Amino acid sequence: MIRPIKRYGEPLLHRPADSVDAVTPEIGALIDDMIETMYAAPGIGLAAPQIGVDLRIFVTDVSSGRNADDLVVMINPEMVAAEGIQNREEGCLSLPGFGQSSRVPNGRWCADSTATVASARWRARG
Repeated sequence: MIRPIKRYGEPLLHRPADSVDAVTPEIGALIDDMIETMYAAPGIGLAAPQIGVDLRIFVTDVSSGRNADDLVVMINPEMVAAEGIQNREEGCLSLPGFGQSSRVPNGRWCADSTATVASARWRARG
């Protein structure tokens, strides 16, 4: 189900989201909705708070759906290391029409291995 995307200014977008305690069927359905919403927007990434859900989940696909292997689903991600600065164009589905060149940390993302969801699980469901 495609869900409405919250816009900048929504209080939920300005605070840390809650951790996911368990991957339940409801979390699986939420992730399916997030993926469908991201592709419909169209976008290359979407976090659960952007659709009004206060949980630490994000989905991303830098190929914009052209390569199923590029779909990544993360639950309770944590930045554990960052090194260097990278210049790149950035945008946000919660700030439509706004894009800018940014200097961002070039970090490595990881999460607790028990909470990381293998993307293949969602590809197989489709």
